[in-house]
Amino acid sequence: MNILVVLLLSIAIISFAIFFYIWYRLRKSLRVASDPSKDTPSKYHLKYETRSFKTADGISLSGWYIPAKNPKAVVICIHGYVDTKATILDHAVYLHDGGYTTFFIDLRSDHPKTKYTLGVQEWKDIEAAYEYMKSLPENKNKKIGFFSGSMGAATVLVATGKTNKGDFVIASVPYANFKRLFAHQLRAEKLPPFFLPFLRLAALLELGLHHDKHIPSKYIGRITKPVLLMAATHDKMVNKQDAKHLFDLANDPKHFWQADTGHVIFKEKPEEFKKQVLGFLDRYVV
Repeated sequence: MNILVVLLLSIAIISFAIFFYIWYRLRKSLRVASDPSKDTPSKYHLKYETRSFKTADGISLSGWYIPAKNPKAVVICIHGYVDTKATILDHAVYLHDGGYTTFFIDLRSDHPKTKYTLGVQEWKDIEAAYEYMKSLPENKNKKIGFFSGSMGAATVLVATGKTNKGDFVIASVPYANFKRLFAHQLRAEKLPPFFLPFLRLAALLELGLHHDKHIPSKYIGRITKPVLLMAATHDKMVNKQDAKHLFDLANDPKHFWQADTGHVIFKEKPEEFKKQVLGFLDRYVV
C-alpha cells in the first residue's frame, strides 16, 4: 500500500470519527429534557385557564390563557431551548399589570420522545396559537402578537415571515441562521472551526435536508409589523451580532436594544428589560 493510499485512508477515518462525534453531540443536544418546573400562573396570583389547540399538521398542544381586564392586546409567549412555558412565567406579571392578555404555550418539542428542531417544525405551533387566539370572541378586534427568546425568538420570526400572521414581534437574542449559530457554538465550546462542515452535515440528518429554509434571516424581510430585537453583549449561546444583523434586514417600524448581560437578559436586568418591552408595546401596539 503506497503512501498516498495510506494518507487518504487516514483522512477518511479521521473525518468519519469527527463527523460521528459531532453528529452524536448534536443528536444528544436536540433530545435533552426540558426544565422540569411545575410552576403555574397561580404562583404569581394570576387567574388562568388551560386551553388546548391543534396545529395544521395535527399535533395537539396546550397553553395557559391569562386574560387581562379590558386588554390592550394579546401577547403569545413562547419559550426557548430547554425551557418550558412554566420557566418563563416571570414575564406574565408585568405584562398582565401592563394591561396585556397573555397566552403561554407548549411547543411540540416539549412532548416526551420528541426532539427540538430549532424552529424547523415549531413555527407551525406559533401559527396555530395565533389562529386559536384570533378565534376567541373576546379577541376579535384585538391586536395579537408574539413575545419570545432565543430559539423561540428565531422561531417566531420564521413563523411571522412565513405566514404574515401576528401584529407585532418581540424577539430577544434570536439567532439569524444555522451557519452563524453553529459557528458561534463551536467557538464557545473551544472546538476548531474546521468542525463546522461536519456540524452542518449532521444537521442535515437531524433537522432535515431543507432546514436552512427555516431561518430568521430569510424571513424577517417579509415582516411588515413592528419588531423589537434584543441582543446581549456577553451572550455565550447566540452570536451577539445576530440580532443587529436581523435588525438591519428588518422593515420599519423596528427597534433594537443591546443589553450588557449574558444570554438571559431578563435575569440580569429585569427592570430595563420590562421597560423595553412595555415601551415598545405601548408605542407600537396600543
